Amino acid sequence: MQLIETNSNGLKREFKLILQSKILTMRVNTRIGEIHKTLCLPGFRPGKVPLKIVKQRYGSAVRADIITASIQDSTTQILEERNLRLALQPQVHFLSGGKTENEEDQEDLAFLITMEVLPELPVVDLTTLHLEQLKAEVSNKPVEHVLAKLATERQHTERVTEHRPAGVGDIIVVDIKGGVDGCEVTDVARVDFSLKLGEENFIPGFDAALIGARAGDVCHFTLVWPDGNLADKAITFGVKVKELQEVVPMPVDDTLAKSCGMESLDALRHMVWQHIAQGYMVRSRALLKRDLFEKLLTKYTFEVPSGMLEAEFSAIWQQVTTARAKGELSQEAMAKDEQTLRVDSRLIAERRVRLGLILAEIGRTHNITLTKTDVEQAMTAGMKGGSPGMGQRIRGQSPGALESLKVSLLEEKIVNFILSTVPVTDRIVTAEELFDMAEGAAAH
Repeated sequence: MQLIETNSNGLKREFKLILQSKILTMRVNTRIGEIHKTLCLPGFRPGKVPLKIVKQRYGSAVRADIITASIQDSTTQILEERNLRLALQPQVHFLSGGKTENEEDQEDLAFLITMEVLPELPVVDLTTLHLEQLKAEVSNKPVEHVLAKLATERQHTERVTEHRPAGVGDIIVVDIKGGVDGCEVTDVARVDFSLKLGEENFIPGFDAALIGARAGDVCHFTLVWPDGNLADKAITFGVKVKELQEVVPMPVDDTLAKSCGMESLDALRHMVWQHIAQGYMVRSRALLKRDLFEKLLTKYTFEVPSGMLEAEFSAIWQQVTTARAKGELSQEAMAKDEQTLRVDSRLIAERRVRLGLILAEIGRTHNITLTKTDVEQAMTAGMKGGSPGMGQRIRGQSPGALESLKVSLLEEKIVNFILSTVPVTDRIVTAEELFDMAEGAAAH
């Protein structure tokens, strides 16, 4: 096999390889001979099928296999001899002799292998890294807030038997009629309509006109309809108050705990505390990872393979254009023109590719690999909801879902190794500071 390097520009390489026709034919004939020895076809004894028939039936397939093997062997040889590592799968372009339908083709097999290789990656010295982890303690305030919210969600209403006036927060059940210049307007009519006073769920001013009404009262008042076909028309209402109800709050005690499936208020309070603490930990770890990634990206710079960059940019740009069309980008991003968004997206893509290569090199250097057990445990945790978002990715059932999961798991395993190796200093902050910094990091 003759090997000629035809291009070496940056991370791109191109090689021309030539396999003489006689050598290719010899390899094909050798393989055909091996098949001939054991081939069994109807009407022939094993090994007695005429060689011409064997060639007619299997010649093209054997030639294709030999050509494929030659390409694979050549690629392996190139990488090993030059100590190169592929960034993406190489591209093969046949110059001659690539036809498989004619095993007697007398042309030499000549083809180009175009590849992009990984850059010479830096040796990451983890001993030079120092990270800071922000931590917030869970105070009683957020716990009590959640308990109060749970109690509010479980409150109920009861009919008021006392003949008292309705106030803000009460619920009244009414029949509504309305008219314009003495003519009834059916569009505004309601029967057995429940209204919580103070929430303004009908039209502006309607609630205020009914505050002080009692069950059995019929209230008359005029309001201007705000929109639609009746916009700006003065509607004279006649509202019959049929029933008055009041909201009965759920007490924050063991009754609330039992409605949540817990034995006691203390048990419920502890569960809420754990949930809040877990949320703080998630944000704390996200900020710690960001600190790590920023330090790695700042310290280690190198050219990234253009193929990997373009693939990452395409994926990001598709997400950006879709979100932009739906108006789902941030206000700042929506104000940018397309060219600026493209530049921003390419910078993000370059950072992601470079960070991925740095982490992969750390994993390779320290022999960090993903085991079958790692994947099975993650899938089990994801399905049970133990790993936020992971179960959804698994259930996506797309062909690349499992591979995407493996990439995420390996990255997380490498990050865990780094965080267990480098010195990390804790800094106590308030919950508000932790949330603000987490939101700021997410925005960038």
